[in-house]
Amino acid sequence: MQNWKAIGTILALVGVGVLSTAAPGQAQRNDRANSPVGYVDLAQVTDQLKKTTAWAGDLKRFEDERQKAFNELKLLNDTRYLSPSEREELRNLSAKPRPSSSEEQKIKDLLKRSDELDREFQTLSTVDKPTPAQDARLRQLTMLRETGRAGYQDEEQKRQAKLSDFQVSMLKQMDDRIRKIVEQVAEARKLTLVVDAQLVWYGGQDITPDVLKKLPSQ
Repeated sequence: MQNWKAIGTILALVGVGVLSTAAPGQAQRNDRANSPVGYVDLAQVTDQLKKTTAWAGDLKRFEDERQKAFNELKLLNDTRYLSPSEREELRNLSAKPRPSSSEEQKIKDLLKRSDELDREFQTLSTVDKPTPAQDARLRQLTMLRETGRAGYQDEEQKRQAKLSDFQVSMLKQMDDRIRKIVEQVAEARKLTLVVDAQLVWYGGQDITPDVLKKLPSQ
């Protein structure tokens, strides 16, 4: 939508700006019905398009992807003490729609192991004077914890980028749908220029009703 506004701003300065700064006599002679300039209320058109099943489907897919990313990140956080191979095994098992009883038990065991290591880390962290063995174990757990945290941050960035790309794609598809309909209406009315209604001060043809009629009813 930003592209529309950016293009509309330039066109408004070149096209509609000329109409609005014309001499009074010229403005009075201007026949709005025959004006080669049209305008469309993009906010109204966008709101109407968001009520269609196509947009609802896109929105649901986005929400599903966001929930999936949340679940995956939560699993990564809960298993930050596991080794990469254990974490990968758990991810694959959790992704199965219907894991077997043995696979479900394996999932529970891996999660339990991570939880136990977390409790061990918390306990050792509170020891004032740890023994050499405790100190070595704490360093080992700290390394596992930091490795898991780094992996989590990396995966979080990847998922955020994926969701951002998905959202941009949704908005582009909406812009493309609106642009195509506007072009059809503009050609039918023989318009040479169409801008956003917010940029119009005076003159031009309002093609918003025609654009709305061409939007999907559902």
